[in-house]
Amino acid sequence: MRKAIVVSGKYGGLQAMMPMLQCFGAVPEQWKVGVLLCDQHWHDPAYMTLRFPSNVVPIVLRSDSAKGRQRSMAAATAALSMHLHCPQPDVVIVYGDRLDALLGATFAHEMGIPVAHLQAGDLTGGIDNKIRYAISSLAT
Repeated sequence: MRKAIVVSGKYGGLQAMMPMLQCFGAVPEQWKVGVLLCDQHWHDPAYMTLRFPSNVVPIVLRSDSAKGRQRSMAAATAALSMHLHCPQPDVVIVYGDRLDALLGATFAHEMGIPVAHLQAGDLTGGIDNKIRYAISSLAT
């Protein structure tokens, strides 16, 4: 059985990635998928209403709103470290152009795990552009 980890913190990314997760769900005997939802997802109750395939496990990282972003990234770092080691996935799929996607791409790249970068977002002229380019550089 192959393993994938999907990393997303994009507010709209969860619903956008559901068709892909359904594809993984169509072959449950072939794939086990962990979906690490961090950053903006801990504000979004939509993940509670979505039906994930049986072989897709959402891992929602919550944090308090006072120090949300920093705590979310620290939690994502710890979760990535744990989920990328036992057993190591065959691919890491990062959604978006935010820090959580950069963390996922960096961890995977350092471990020699192929990286797929999806839903990179719109060109804004802001920090997201630099993060997007860095993730694309790390993607396989």
